[in-house]
Amino acid sequence: MITSLDFSRDLELLKQYNADLIIGIDEVGRGAWAGPVCIGAFVLDMNNHSLLKGINDSKQVKKANREILSELLASNKHLVLTGELESINNLGIGRTITNLIFRAVEELNAYVNSINRKAVFIIDGQFKASFGDNSTKKIKADSTFYSVAAASILAKVFRDNLMNELHSSYNQYAFYKNKGYPTPEHLNALKVYGVSKIHRTSFKPISNQLMLLDENN
Repeated sequence: MITSLDFSRDLELLKQYNADLIIGIDEVGRGAWAGPVCIGAFVLDMNNHSLLKGINDSKQVKKANREILSELLASNKHLVLTGELESINNLGIGRTITNLIFRAVEELNAYVNSINRKAVFIIDGQFKASFGDNSTKKIKADSTFYSVAAASILAKVFRDNLMNELHSSYNQYAFYKNKGYPTPEHLNALKVYGVSKIHRTSFKPISNQLMLLDENN
């Protein structure tokens, strides 16, 4: 059974930055072979949000619980932004995610300023880029900060739903199960059916499949 996160780590960061809102940011879909990448951003106002049980890194939360929690979290201020294939293939997955985070920080800084509040951003992972003086980056923040875990759940459910929709057009790849991630079934489908329009051609396993296709033609 997973640990249900509380506000303790978020509260520590609020005190450190003398802020009254904490905004957690996390990405979903970095390692997938197909489909978009998404980031979630969740604005935690402890004065207007009741602690939800079961919040943790979205990968550790069962699907049914994720969907319930996502609906409850969605009533709070949040963003889910999508990085499309064109960006992933042209700029790379890292740059695409970084650009999405910049967009989220810019938009939510404007929102926070508009309501005369002070916020600190906590971003999951390591990035060379600086996202502002009111931001910090931490590895595994999605399993230690409530706000980041909430962002992770919102982004995960949103992206999973996108992949379910894409499955209807590309059902040979079983996206409804693997969500575009590497699995033996997904790899076998690539060998049998080739690369689809929604596969990430900048990723080595996919580009290798394209090279094999060219060699056989």
